[in-house]
Amino acid sequence: MKGRVKDITLFLLILLLIFSATVIADTIVLRYSYEEGEEVIYRHLFSLKSSVETGKLSVETVIDVVSEFTQQLQAVEGENYKFGILFNALEVNRFDRDMAVKGEENTATPLSFKEDLQEKLDGVIGQDLVRLTIDSKGKIIEEEIDPKVQEITQVNLASSGKLLVPDLPEEEVYVGYTWTGEQEFTLPQASVGEPLVANVNYEVVGYEEIGGIECVKIRASMRFQETVSFEDENEEKGFIEVLHIGSSYMYFSQEHNRLLRSITSQTMDVKVYLAADGKNPEIDSKLRTEMDNIITFVSVE
Repeated sequence: MKGRVKDITLFLLILLLIFSATVIADTIVLRYSYEEGEEVIYRHLFSLKSSVETGKLSVETVIDVVSEFTQQLQAVEGENYKFGILFNALEVNRFDRDMAVKGEENTATPLSFKEDLQEKLDGVIGQDLVRLTIDSKGKIIEEEIDPKVQEITQVNLASSGKLLVPDLPEEEVYVGYTWTGEQEFTLPQASVGEPLVANVNYEVVGYEEIGGIECVKIRASMRFQETVSFEDENEEKGFIEVLHIGSSYMYFSQEHNRLLRSITSQTMDVKVYLAADGKNPEIDSKLRTEMDNIITFVSVE
């Protein structure tokens, strides 16, 4: 009898050890890590569709830009990393805009601004104009954006670096694990110009290979809805209704301690109400913007 009890106990211990080893093997540590002087090259596909209605005028815009940029590691201090974004190539495939007047026939005016935008983008190629300092979990400690980049409002060049460093959790994770991070964004005419903060929900959904490298696949989603008051430079008062929805898939390589691919889609609906002469606010304009970003690892030097 005692021998049988020993055998059962030993069997249970073996099962426990196997189970523990399996749990340990399935545990995932998500941390960014870079080496000083390291240069990582990425390819970025950006597309935007927007429509604006103000009064009788409606404007529809389509932009497609392909770029290649280098993430240059400039300094490493413990688990803090400072890197610059250097744009190697920026090519405008499309920048079309259709303008029309409601209620009037044959008023649609197709316009192309491709050459104008290309000229602006050519002016920032080869320059280190965006700098970020982050910690190993993606928290942005410092952000420096050159005015040259801010002047190019049609393409958010500053987002290239931030899309590669989403918030990572403190804890070890596993498939099915969820956590919450934050994303900042701004609106035109928003009061005091302070950024709005949206919560982003993350989930580890499995594994997938990118370029032959196994990556942890992470899904993210966001829904932000708020009304923001403003007073513009002409002392006009009103408020903005905003609905911002986003989703993305990110592929984190534990071997390289960074994202190898980020696929993000965002839609923003904005309605602007003005209170003329202190009267009840009336809708002044409506804006809908759809943006897609695909950033893929190319090489590291």
